[in-house]
Amino acid sequence: MACVQEAGRLYPPIPFLLLRRVAKGGLKINDQFIPGTDIGAAAPAINFNEGLYGHDASAWRPERWLGKGEGTRKMRRLNFTFGQGSLIREF
Repeated sequence: MACVQEAGRLYPPIPFLLLRRVAKGGLKINDQFIPGTDIGAAAPAINFNEGLYGHDASAWRPERWLGKGEGTRKMRRLNFTFGQGSLIREF
């Protein structure tokens, strides 16, 4: 399964922005207020984030998915390949 997750991370099958609607009351992310609107993220922007996947985020390394710690849980939570992930999270 780690190889499948890594392949999906490096070559996401989603070629468009993943949009979410911010509620009318707005939302606060990292002390930044976002008013009610549509926001989106591109899977590659998340999938190649070095803060999330490490300094080798652009490298094929399926073993990154085998960990049991918070870093691996965060990668799984933000993975858009098999589900919607969660667009509104701090990295």
